[in-house]
Amino acid sequence: MAPKKFVIKCGNFAVLVDLHVLPLGGLEDTSWFTEDHIEEVTDVVRDALSQRVKQCEESLYSRRQPKHKNVLAPASPLFVKAPTSFICDQNKETF
Repeated sequence: MAPKKFVIKCGNFAVLVDLHVLPLGGLEDTSWFTEDHIEEVTDVVRDALSQRVKQCEESLYSRRQPKHKNVLAPASPLFVKAPTSFICDQNKETF
């Protein structure tokens, strides 16, 4: 399966998701990964992003901290396990 790219919008942010599906075990094809799986991945990633966007907005708009200290700590790698699949992102970049 060729990489599947889609955009998830969370608040004022839009995130490009580049989904790569690997074959299961020794199988060469990725036909096991259906459109339903893609929708499930989208929902799981959207939930994780929503939490991160909320954290970012709270940090940016917090009145208790001076502006120069409104820097978020680097996000931890995204690892989400769903009933039929799991997602692991080792990219440590944050938005």
